[in-house]
Amino acid sequence: MNKAILSVFEKHLGQHQKTSSLKTNIKDINHCIGILQVLDLALKKCQDNLEDSKQIAQIINQCVFAGENIFGVEFHLPFAQTSFFAEDITPLLQENSKDEVLDYLKSKRLEIANLLDEALIYLEKEEREEQSLDFSSQGYFLRSAF
Repeated sequence: MNKAILSVFEKHLGQHQKTSSLKTNIKDINHCIGILQVLDLALKKCQDNLEDSKQIAQIINQCVFAGENIFGVEFHLPFAQTSFFAEDITPLLQENSKDEVLDYLKSKRLEIANLLDEALIYLEKEEREEQSLDFSSQGYFLRSAF
């Protein structure tokens, strides 16, 4: 009888550890989503102020998430198994035409939109997995209707 109780306890512990790691994943992904959203907003402001290099420099200098400037920093995105980098566009303005800079901004914003879509899909998948863990830990088992 003690082995049966120990077995149930070990099973529950394993599920708790998996749930805990899922919550950590979700926290990390939410952090990445916040970074991407702040970057997207800054890139949009840069698009809107393309003629004013001083305003763009100010936008980039004030683009901060969790106390850290996020332009020129490479971020690992666990949900996409890739990284994201948005460079400071102030030097680009001096070296390239406005159209080239605008194309760069649009490209980065599209990349961010795609990454945010990937994050949403990943979070939905994680939520479904967490819900299935909740069901199985409560003794509920899903059975096929076929």
